[in-house]
Amino acid sequence: MNPSDQNPADNQSNQNVNPAPGAFPPADPIPVQPVVGDPSATPPKKSKKGLIIGLIAGGVVLIAGVVTLLLFLLLGGVSKQDYSEAQTKAKALGSSYSSVSSVYVSGYDTSSEAAKKLETLKTGLSGIDKNFKELGDAKAIKKDQKAADYYKKVSTEKADLETFINAEIEYLDKIFPIVKELESVSYSNADQTVSTLKEYETKLKALDLKQKVNKDYIDEINTALPEFISAIEAYVSAVNSGNYDSSLYNKVSAASTKLTDADSTWKDNIEELYNAVQFSSAVNELGQYLTDKANGRE
Repeated sequence: MNPSDQNPADNQSNQNVNPAPGAFPPADPIPVQPVVGDPSATPPKKSKKGLIIGLIAGGVVLIAGVVTLLLFLLLGGVSKQDYSEAQTKAKALGSSYSSVSSVYVSGYDTSSEAAKKLETLKTGLSGIDKNFKELGDAKAIKKDQKAADYYKKVSTEKADLETFINAEIEYLDKIFPIVKELESVSYSNADQTVSTLKEYETKLKALDLKQKVNKDYIDEINTALPEFISAIEAYVSAVNSGNYDSSLYNKVSAASTKLTDADSTWKDNIEELYNAVQFSSAVNELGQYLTDKANGRE
């Protein structure tokens, strides 16, 4: 093609594309901005450290939640309802104790009064055993260590309570009937008195007692009673022969005092057993803890 035949616009284009050397300095290359959504654009590389930490933290929380759930299911989490039910059983235990704590055993009781007290003590002790075992089976006692510790304290005090009640039961059941018979002895006939006392001496020696406080009491009686009988026999013999000796009467009085002292010692020992019992306080402490837990205050 002849250059003169070219379009002027073509000439202009050629001039722009091929400028003359030294016409203007070459321009710096313009950086290309990545277009959003452009698949050819390469985003800046981000650190995966935060993501890993987040995943680990999330995993720990998840594992902790699973473990907590498993512990709850396997160990049986204690609910407020569980505490409430245990508290009800503790209250029943306290009521059983109240039925026996008001019973006062006395040698001055009539036979019918003693029989009634004996039945009350037996029934009350049976109720205490029953309610104590039911309380021990409560979920709150089995699963809550603090509740279990309170229950253990109740158990310790229960042993002391049983020692006291069993001593009273044994006394009313085995000793009291003989004591009442001795009280009914008439001293108007000396020979009959001695014969009756010897009969009761045999009965007292034959007693099979389990409670230490009662065994000690009867041992003391069995030591003093033969002396008392011998003193009476000597005194009666002297009087019947006309050889009255006041010293013989003093021996009768001294032996009688030993029997009275044995009674007083037994009463003191029974009272000591009673004072050692802190069952009510232990039950109240457990009951208060269970109440607080049931109400969400602990």
